Amino acid sequence: MKRLLITAFIILSVSILKSQELDVPLPFNSSSTITADTICVKYNLLPGDTLIYRVSGQDSLALNFQEPILRKRIERHQYVVDSVDELKRIHITQTMTHFIWKESKGDIRNVERVTSTWLNFPVSYVIDESGRRYSYSVPDSSRAMISPGGPFSPFLFSDIGIYCEEVNKNWLVKSYDELVENGVPFPLFNHTTLYRFQDDIDTLDEKCHRIELIRTGQGSYKYPVEDKMQRITTKINSGGMLDISVERGIPVHYMMNQEQKTTIKLPSGKEQPGWKYTLQYFTLEELKRAKVPEEGNNK
Repeated sequence: MKRLLITAFIILSVSILKSQELDVPLPFNSSSTITADTICVKYNLLPGDTLIYRVSGQDSLALNFQEPILRKRIERHQYVVDSVDELKRIHITQTMTHFIWKESKGDIRNVERVTSTWLNFPVSYVIDESGRRYSYSVPDSSRAMISPGGPFSPFLFSDIGIYCEEVNKNWLVKSYDELVENGVPFPLFNHTTLYRFQDDIDTLDEKCHRIELIRTGQGSYKYPVEDKMQRITTKINSGGMLDISVERGIPVHYMMNQEQKTTIKLPSGKEQPGWKYTLQYFTLEELKRAKVPEEGNNK
């Protein structure tokens, strides 16, 4: 599995990087000429919207040169738009409402787990129409918790830049995010993403803008262990595809292939190396659109 994930990542990376030089993306209010090949994308979320995604993940992880653990995860994530403020910033509450994994190591096969402290734990954050993050909150920050996918597992809403761009041209976005949807305390992720539009496609019976991406970055997660602090640092290389509905302006499908090279610094000061490979899919199962009052009927 490790070899398969690495091969897939290299193929995806080379296919993107061999394209033409980077271009500066056009903002939505740009007066620059928009050609027939130009695509404009932004998230279109309304107050009261509820989005439900099926998340499936395959993880291969090894710590301190031990035998690797193979894990298959099925999760269901709910995203509720609490409000959209006057700056068009979108206030979201995300909750993992379903969870199951099967884990194997050596001769021990398919050990099933259906409980997690992350289950039904709501986290909130604010993004703008491009996915840039502004603030984060959780109902209880007094205890350390982590999502089943780990502190740096792929996340759905990331900053794609407020832009219009032509098909097959690249643009870069740099971000420094606190991944509230992955853990408490919040994991820190400093990353750069190379994006490129492909031709529009039909997926799940819906026309979508397809965005190809490569992301590299560094992460840090510090958490208490027996009244002492333990820290995870990681270098991340990943690549994937994001499909955003042309009509509805929401992610319909998202695939991310990720490689992590990790160092765990124990309270004793010793360090342990680790590796993790993840292939993860987000698939839209349901969208409950908020009802927009018709003009003249606001009584």
